[in-house]
Amino acid sequence: TPGASNVKVRVRVLDPNDNVPEFAVKAYTLNVSEEAAIGLPLLTLTVINRDQSSPLEYSIESEASSDTVESAAAESAAAFSVVKQSNTKVYLTLDRASSLNYKKRAAYLLHVKVIDQDGLYSYASVQVNVVPNFSFSPRFTQDIYAYELYENAKLGAFIGKVEALGLDDAQIAYRLYTSAD
Repeated sequence: TPGASNVKVRVRVLDPNDNVPEFAVKAYTLNVSEEAAIGLPLLTLTVINRDQSSPLEYSIESEASSDTVESAAAESAAAFSVVKQSNTKVYLTLDRASSLNYKKRAAYLLHVKVIDQDGLYSYASVQVNVVPNFSFSPRFTQDIYAYELYENAKLGAFIGKVEALGLDDAQIAYRLYTSAD
């Protein structure tokens, strides 16, 4: 047609950032030795991000409602960190050597947050149970205990005392075996 021209136009449709990034699993429970190494990946968290072009950031946050809870939450966040492996994967790691002590604190509740460039976010909760180190076996206070017993002794009569000591005020259980065992 006269006075008209054609031009090729390339249109690229962009995916709008309209989806909340979500953790594949919303709640985790994790058992960690109190001797776990600093920086060792304890858990991998995966995020489903339907907006492929949206970069994600991760953090550990608390949903504390009182000073005491907030202090405990801050301690939790300081004991652990998240290390980004890729845009949709992050490792939970131990951040400080002296962080895990079963006697001081047996469990931590962490809230890992993922947020995209437009402020859309979600959380995953991670319950970290500290497993105590029982490397110190109890020891008897003597190598041999020898007691004499009369054959006509009454049932339940006191024969002697056996004692063992453990570290960390651990409760010790005793069991008697016959020589056939």
